[in-house]
Amino acid sequence: MIALAFFCTLFAYAQYELIERPLLKLSSISSHLACLVVYALIAGIILINRHGQEAAVSVQMRRSTTTLLVGITSETIARAIAENEKIKRDCYHVLPIEPLECKQDAQMREIATKNGFDWLVKKLDNEKTKREPNFLYYCMIENKQGSSNNKTVMLLGNSFAARTLNGVLEALEGRYSKLYLFSRPICSPFDALNEGSDESKWQCSKAPGLSFLLAEALRPDWVFISQSMHTLNPCNESIGKNLHEDNCWLGLEAGLNRMAQISQHVFLIEPNVVSGYVSPATKAEGVPATIAKRLSIGKPINDITTSYAQVAGVMGLAWLRLSTHTCELKATCSMVPLQQEFCDGVKCRLYDPDTLFSYYCDDSHLSVYGARMAVPMLKRAILAVRSRDGSVYADEINGGGGSDNGG
Repeated sequence: MIALAFFCTLFAYAQYELIERPLLKLSSISSHLACLVVYALIAGIILINRHGQEAAVSVQMRRSTTTLLVGITSETIARAIAENEKIKRDCYHVLPIEPLECKQDAQMREIATKNGFDWLVKKLDNEKTKREPNFLYYCMIENKQGSSNNKTVMLLGNSFAARTLNGVLEALEGRYSKLYLFSRPICSPFDALNEGSDESKWQCSKAPGLSFLLAEALRPDWVFISQSMHTLNPCNESIGKNLHEDNCWLGLEAGLNRMAQISQHVFLIEPNVVSGYVSPATKAEGVPATIAKRLSIGKPINDITTSYAQVAGVMGLAWLRLSTHTCELKATCSMVPLQQEFCDGVKCRLYDPDTLFSYYCDDSHLSVYGARMAVPMLKRAILAVRSRDGSVYADEINGGGGSDNGG
């Protein structure tokens, strides 16, 4: 206390001798100018100090991000920002299958028109529809380099089918002649699962049986089904004591068995993790937009994840209803599991830890990178079927990666 009092007295004396006393000897104009100079110096010192503090905070944030993204260069972060922005931008309008194209097919259009679905053809021809984020695709991809013994393939489902397409194509490794795609938002290819849907918004009942009409007319060798199930009313209801009396399970059972009678094999792809329902960090803007925004301002992204327990709480009922169906026992269909590709039992990853590219293009639909996560399990299921029907290729027997021809 004595030292503090001595210091204050000394400071007051110095202030009087060095500032106040000289000012008393100056004219009023000179006094004012001197005061302005002093005030300017003080303001400059304060601004410099504040800028230094902000720079220190910025450096600390960058250090924090660098610590969390060990080994990730500034170039990788710049690429991640650009790519995640592109993923978000293309989500609802672009099928990520370049250089391939999904073109309107004359036979598919004829099937729709003949069976009273003119509204679908008109909607596909409407330029406004093409710009809307509706995941409506009714088209065909032709593999002009495919051999005569390659499979004809059909991919059916709701919006999940459109966003799984590039994964299915990659898993086929160019060994298909044609791939037919029919996807609509929300609506399942199995009509029984569309009961209770919002007709004013989704109009699922406007195309009853169209998936089966397509399959019966086009006779695909393989049918892949990819659909969200948490959005289907019958699949959101609680399960009673007997799973085999459950409306959702019965709807799947009937649909799978009927489709298995039309085609050689049906692949039911397990619904992917839906991040936005369980990740508060990304719910507002979606995964890629959140990642890009965080990285652009130097904020860490380690909390862009979700716990497996939260995911299971949303997806658990759907996963349970994918339990053994009759066609699996007959080996005419198989389920392709996905959750293990994203989740380790504790956490579920929402982006690639090396590239920082989002596995999602919004908060639930897979990006091109997310769909690639399905490729290993899809390949395993395809190889199992080929092994049974004797169509395994030599490079598959020898453990090779297969053809690189994507189309």
